Amino acid sequence: MKFRKVILFLLLWQAVLAVAAPIKVEVDRKAVRVNESFQITFSTSEDPDANPDFSPLEKDFVIIDRNHGSTSSWVNGVSNTTIQWTFDVMAKHVGNLLIPALRFGSETSPAKTIEVTEGKNVQPDVTTNDAELFLE
Repeated sequence: MKFRKVILFLLLWQAVLAVAAPIKVEVDRKAVRVNESFQITFSTSEDPDANPDFSPLEKDFVIIDRNHGSTSSWVNGVSNTTIQWTFDVMAKHVGNLLIPALRFGSETSPAKTIEVTEGKNVQPDVTTNDAELFLE
């Protein structure tokens, strides 16, 4: 009888682990320049067990802005929810920088690498009067 309870507990525990939604990490570009902003988005389909700590991002990135939001939909009797944390950041230095794995309660986001290259300081030619706008 005790053996059956242990088996039942293990099966229920696996079901609980299977239900936990993974954390996804997306970056809006594969490569950026130093002093160029880009977005990092963490998303999941379920509320995490605890509030995530994003302070490890500050090691290699300057956080310019952060947003947190969720969207819910009900289509054909199926409910879908997406929770997102979006960060506008700039890299502090050149190299292959690691977006660290972050804890979201019992879940952990995957680590991700982004290539940061040296920015070019191209100056517009201000000697001519016909240059109204300069974009890099």
